[in-house]
Amino acid sequence: MIETSFTLPCGLILPNRIVKAAMTEKFSDVDGHATPRHACLFERLAEGGAGMLITGNVVIDPRYLEAPGNVFIEDDSGLDALKRWAAAGKSRGVRMIMQLNHAGRQTPASVSPVSIAPSAVPLNLGTFFSVPRAMSDVEIEEVIGRFAFAASLAEKAGFDGVEIHAAHGYLISQFLSPRINKRNDMWGGSIANRARLLVRVVEAVRGSVSDGFAVGIKLNVGDFIKGGLEPEDSIAVARMLDPLGVDFIELSGGTHERAVSFGFGDAPKGPRSEAYFVSYARDIRSVTRVPLILTGGMRSAQVMRDVLQARHCDLIGMARPLVIEPDLPRLLLRGALREARSFSLKLPASPRANLLELLWSREQLIRIADGKAPKLNASPKLSLYRMLWDELGFRRRRARFVARFPVQPSSIFVALANGLRKPRPDQGAARPAA
Repeated sequence: MIETSFTLPCGLILPNRIVKAAMTEKFSDVDGHATPRHACLFERLAEGGAGMLITGNVVIDPRYLEAPGNVFIEDDSGLDALKRWAAAGKSRGVRMIMQLNHAGRQTPASVSPVSIAPSAVPLNLGTFFSVPRAMSDVEIEEVIGRFAFAASLAEKAGFDGVEIHAAHGYLISQFLSPRINKRNDMWGGSIANRARLLVRVVEAVRGSVSDGFAVGIKLNVGDFIKGGLEPEDSIAVARMLDPLGVDFIELSGGTHERAVSFGFGDAPKGPRSEAYFVSYARDIRSVTRVPLILTGGMRSAQVMRDVLQARHCDLIGMARPLVIEPDLPRLLLRGALREARSFSLKLPASPRANLLELLWSREQLIRIADGKAPKLNASPKLSLYRMLWDELGFRRRRARFVARFPVQPSSIFVALANGLRKPRPDQGAARPAA
């Protein structure tokens, strides 16, 4: 079944069931625009044969990046670069999706010493990340408008759709988590209130793009950390998304503090220790008609066929295996390979090991973007040194960066959010403190 086409609710046809899931690229230019590296990388990934490619984080607010080097959208000044990126990814008939994100409290301190979050709950990861403060209602409305504007620009650039990142502990995920969201207003408390930001973002994005443009969500099936988002709440969120015109939900899990989506931590495993989140996909499938992408641990063609045949999901997401073998989708589809090449850095499980593995994977992305083959014997420590060098360079530029993007909320995006707002029966209803 992985070789069969699939049609999203918006009418977009995917040539096969394999999706290249997001991996952060972090090689924008100093203005936050896409570069020739982005085009080269995605043209090569398109040659690899996946039916749909999802970009790494494109950040909707340059003040709160996921990492230095993220592409970000503040206005349309980078539109031509986005057009080249989209065209490169679509060069082999592949569908190209831009992932939109806001880091919230997971903003590195090198980007900003202070970040925003639903509540002032810092990460338990030392001083690498900025100190969060609670958002005002105006700032929340601004975020909604920024997502809508970024989606409309992605469509102008030629992308086939966007994926709204509501997983992995970033801003929307923070609102969903009762461990981080301590608000007692309309944005906190019950799961309906904690999901209000996601619902409003989906409505605003859907209202800012054409009917044939895909709008997807990346959603945690659970945070897998005490007090975080529970699977029952994820099911409730999926049910809320069902009537909103969402074209796919990509299922993942964990946060920076519990990186289960990368094979670390205690998330239950599926068949042959693959498909980390397949049991949760079964439950979510029962409450929504939205197509599901299952990402996390997928390696063998047989397991992919099994989960598709059982209708636990509709599409298969893969990320890190493609930095080792960019042609993997094509080889799996042709039957030339039965499973992804087994490879491990053999690092003891720890937050530092998680970071090194991510940095090593990014190092391979850079090699592919530079027209080179992956280098499997590359040192993870060298990848760490590159990250530190990038961080140092960003710190040197930060004064100029901060001057360009003032801290005050932008009335333009607030007005856009309110202009796209759809009346809801419960809109404006406040919830007393729990």
